[in-house]
Amino acid sequence: MTPSLIRGHGMILRTSSGDDCLVFHWPNNIPDERVELTEVEILRARVRIL
Repeated sequence: MTPSLIRGHGMILRTSSGDDCLVFHWPNNIPDERVELTEVEILRARVRIL
């Protein structure tokens, strides 16, 4: 993704199995939007996309 394509906000979700995911809608066009879950690692002051 390039910064010009990013709109809105994401949320961090901890799954029932204990994995952390970034949740967002993609693409940001109605009616094509679908939820995306991308695994992340939570660090001290950062979130790293895996």
